[in-house]
Amino acid sequence: MNNTLELLDNRTSIRSLTNQPLTEEQRDAIFKAANQTSSFSLLQVVSIID
Repeated sequence: MNNTLELLDNRTSIRSLTNQPLTEEQRDAIFKAANQTSSFSLLQVVSIID
């Protein structure tokens, strides 16, 4: 199976959250990934609560 399809097929969503803050490196990685994703009608509409 294609690696991308395999990753999508095995994807899980973890809903147990903690009060542990993100590191600056983790936050930067999340923002970078969010900015590189495709969006509806090229609007790049995002909401980030920090």
